[in-house]
Amino acid sequence: MTDDRNLAVNPVLAELQKRIRLNLDDLANNMSEGGCQDYSQYQNMVGQVTGFARAERHLLDLDIQMDTDE
Repeated sequence: MTDDRNLAVNPVLAELQKRIRLNLDDLANNMSEGGCQDYSQYQNMVGQVTGFARAERHLLDLDIQMDTDE
């Protein structure tokens, strides 16, 4: 059975996820409004988005693991 959870249940992890998503939203808004002045800056922002997305996936995996271990 697979748990495709998109929101953390644990309150601490949920707060951390909220902060990660705020960062992702800020980056997306900045990029969509022409915030990338050159390709180097674009690469940097894409790297940040990738990092935050990975962190959120790890957070959700941990949330599922903690939920099943209890």
